[in-house]
Amino acid sequence: MAEVENLVLDILRRLQSDMADLKQGQRSIRDELIGVRQQLHAMQGDSLRREQEVAGILVQLDRINTRLDLVEH
Repeated sequence: MAEVENLVLDILRRLQSDMADLKQGQRSIRDELIGVRQQLHAMQGDSLRREQEVAGILVQLDRINTRLDLVEH
């Protein structure tokens, strides 16, 4: 009976160790995912700023064209 108990304890210890490894891997993946999300948000912000800059430049170009009477009426 002691052998069976030792075998069960050994199996439970291995399972516990495997679960700890899985949890650590999950934490690592979660941390990497957070990093990827942060980079994505930064890239989206950069893209939005560029779009705003281009829109501003187009408005200025329209004003210049109007002042120089380069716009067809």
